[in-house]
Amino acid sequence: MSNSKHEELKDTGRGAVGKTAVAGMKDRETNETRAMAVKDTNKQAMHPFIRGNVDEDTAVYTDDAPYTKPSPLTMKP
Repeated sequence: MSNSKHEELKDTGRGAVGKTAVAGMKDRETNETRAMAVKDTNKQAMHPFIRGNVDEDTAVYTDDAPYTKPSPLTMKP
């Protein structure tokens, strides 16, 4: 990063400041991936994305993010 860009970003903080969250998933059998920009990473934003892309009987592997508990596949929409 250039010194001028570094100076410009100096007081903006770290982490998600100014960034867009992207949710993604991969089918381990077909290697197909799906991704979508999301406004937030809370349950209300993530559960419809998960339900719309995963069958109820699918084995799901997660990073244990808070929005995966309880599983959106076992909850009523």
